[in-house]
Amino acid sequence: MGDRTTGVVLIGLRRAGKTTVGRQLAEGLGMPFADLDDAIADRAGNSVAEIILKEGETAFRKAESDALALLVSRGPVVLACGGGTPMGEGNRALLAGLGQVLYLRIGVPELLRRLHDDADVSSRPPLLDCAPEQEVREMWEARDPLFTQFASQVVDGEGAVPTVVARCQDALRAV
Repeated sequence: MGDRTTGVVLIGLRRAGKTTVGRQLAEGLGMPFADLDDAIADRAGNSVAEIILKEGETAFRKAESDALALLVSRGPVVLACGGGTPMGEGNRALLAGLGQVLYLRIGVPELLRRLHDDADVSSRPPLLDCAPEQEVREMWEARDPLFTQFASQVVDGEGAVPTVVARCQDALRAV
């Protein structure tokens, strides 16, 4: 599956496994891997959490769009996006231009399980003023329809990482 001339974009909610799956998918495809949150942090000299807490979500979204434009200009890559990246219309245009967009779709119960299992919740500041469980539900309800419509393929993101990677590979072969 190497020698792809287009990139692969992984979208999904927080804790969908985009980075973990993306690294393994990139290795299997023989492509470079990039994590958008890491690119933002590298450019800003601060973690995503620090940017959001100190400068606000609007400043973070601007930094996200700038980092995305830079990554897209570098050529084909397997890109793990932040959970809200596809919400911006300009971001969607950039992502679509990079290549196939795979939505790692995770149901609310599994997202909540992953939330409770996450030892480093502080690295992901809340985006809504409510309990984390409510935020997961509200984000899923707001984003799932748009992600489903935008993606080239919707991939079941639940299960063991190797299984999800195999599903992504199957989805890429299908297009």
